[in-house]
Amino acid sequence: MTNKPPLVSDQDTAFYGTRYFAAVPIIVMLAPVIALTFTGVLSTEVLVATGIIGLVAGSLLNRRKKEYWDVVTQALTDPLGLTVFSLFL
Repeated sequence: MTNKPPLVSDQDTAFYGTRYFAAVPIIVMLAPVIALTFTGVLSTEVLVATGIIGLVAGSLLNRRKKEYWDVVTQALTDPLGLTVFSLFL
């Protein structure tokens, strides 16, 4: 049995803390949406607001902010991504 190095070490991550901090933005996006779904209060404004809050939370936890926002703007301007995004709206 050999000891394989982890795919991503905690020193290589772009997020402060451990590599699990990269999950915080998606949790920030989804937790309020799921909670509000069970109460019956769901709208497009809630989805957009939690998405923006999640992006800002990800930016605050990220060490390389310019790289982070470059990836975000690249993803938001991708034609295929915009098609998928418009299908959900």
